[in-house]
Amino acid sequence: MEDSHLNLQFLETDRIGIYFGNNSGGWNISERGFEELYKFGPTFVNPWQATAWFPAAAQGYISIANSIHGTSKSYVADKATGGVAMFSAINSIKRGDNDIVICGGTEAPLTLLSGICHYEAGELLDKNDEKEGILPFCSKSDGTILGEGSSVLILEEYEHALDRNAPIYAEIKNISTNFGDDSLELNMENCLVQSKLEYKDIDLLLPEANGIVKNDNVENQAISNLNLKYNHQPNLKFPKKYYGHLYGAQASTDVIAAILYLKNADKNSIKTRALINNRSKEGINVSIAIEKID
Repeated sequence: MEDSHLNLQFLETDRIGIYFGNNSGGWNISERGFEELYKFGPTFVNPWQATAWFPAAAQGYISIANSIHGTSKSYVADKATGGVAMFSAINSIKRGDNDIVICGGTEAPLTLLSGICHYEAGELLDKNDEKEGILPFCSKSDGTILGEGSSVLILEEYEHALDRNAPIYAEIKNISTNFGDDSLELNMENCLVQSKLEYKDIDLLLPEANGIVKNDNVENQAISNLNLKYNHQPNLKFPKKYYGHLYGAQASTDVIAAILYLKNADKNSIKTRALINNRSKEGINVSIAIEKID
């Protein structure tokens, strides 16, 4: 909020919303509660446990701490959690529910019980040498790595940002979503059509590329089909290779990463537009088209 010059004293806080993704909740306090219950009985369990592990805890905390009263939502949708939150955040502005949305996500899944649950789901990278990180589009390595962290964007209409002299890093041209492995390619195309962009206009592509071979094969095929169809190959980048998968915080982190990639691109080649994919194992597809603003 400080970086975006968002001074709540001069804004209607009932027109500011909070849209957050959180997939794994407050596992740490939950695990402590289980231990307290087992060893000492129910009267020793922290009374805040029920709200601390609830996925809406992060959104609620931000709202209470800053006295923000606009339309707000929390989302849980596996690896598409952050993308679904951002999709809904932008639609809340388009509908006129909010003028500004604090949008992003947060995850802290690196606890004993949470780690076991993720491991039993069969999607974690099962190897001793984790230094290589997630290896996207690589059939020799199957599995993702959990990351911890949070990232937040301030979203608003362009004119509204100009009126309050806010620094503008990029424009989200469009976010589209659909369901099904065979619909990813269509969703990417629909996102661009609704953005009034063509595939050849995309300089940078950040795929989901979570290292799970089955999921990567679906996405790799969709990208290959578009490359062939439009005779264009955007530059591919895989930022989550370096910090793991952030689930609820992944989409907002990818947007930030894409902006930084575009900003620091070779000065001899102008790069301004990026397409980002965020998708769940169940096939919830979210595609985000952004354009850098200097």
